[in-house]
Amino acid sequence: VSTMRKTFEAGSTKQLLHWFPGHMAKGMRLMRKHINRCDAVIEVHDARIPFTARNDKFDLLADKPRLLVLNKGDLAGTLDDSSWQSKTDLVTNCTLNSSPQVMQIIPRLLDVVDPACLQRQPSFLRIMIAGLPNVGKSSLINALRRMYSGRKKAARTGNSPGVTRALQTDIKINDYPPIYMVDTPGVMLPKVPSVEVGLTLALVGTLRDDLVGHELIADFLLYNLNKRLQFTCVPYSCFRVLWYTVGCLWNPTQAHSRWLAAVHGLNK
Repeated sequence: VSTMRKTFEAGSTKQLLHWFPGHMAKGMRLMRKHINRCDAVIEVHDARIPFTARNDKFDLLADKPRLLVLNKGDLAGTLDDSSWQSKTDLVTNCTLNSSPQVMQIIPRLLDVVDPACLQRQPSFLRIMIAGLPNVGKSSLINALRRMYSGRKKAARTGNSPGVTRALQTDIKINDYPPIYMVDTPGVMLPKVPSVEVGLTLALVGTLRDDLVGHELIADFLLYNLNKRLQFTCVPYSCFRVLWYTVGCLWNPTQAHSRWLAAVHGLNK
């Protein structure tokens, strides 16, 4: 234990700290343009890292009523930290055919929007959804469509960041009252505040693996496991051990198989 690393050395971090491709800048401009047409905002975070690297540029949307949703609750284990619970409206899981938490979103929206929005003719609500890459914004829209109106998915989804690269407007999720969603590209922070934050974002798939490197991500995971004295992960067959990253329980998913294999190689 005495020989374990006290700090993590990541080497070159240019791509890690400054990943802000053109479609994100364009997406942010379009969000500013369309926000005046919207009645509220759903800001989505990954439940495994509830407030790691929140994009403060979303404050530009702060003039609108807002719901703060922690998505991917199925991957987050038991969330019992009262320091953030008071700041969060809902913890959701979009993988279920029916989810009580997802079904609460529309009632919560109706509670926060200006009632005058439903008095106009024709009567409808338009809601913008925003968040970092790969937090499940499009999956949440599809879940709302499926659970509220039985519609097929309308927003493209995937296991890697950057699947949604353009703003998509007026995706209908509910009939009475008519509610339309504005799906937006995931927008990273223009500058990640630290290497540790960047690697934490890479662990949950917010940063692209190929930009950071599978071995570097695996080494950072191994460093965190060792720092927390979590040694039962050494056999690869036992790697689905639960572990803590920035205070949140995290469960590896199939999408991370390449760097899980890299961890196994580093730990031989």
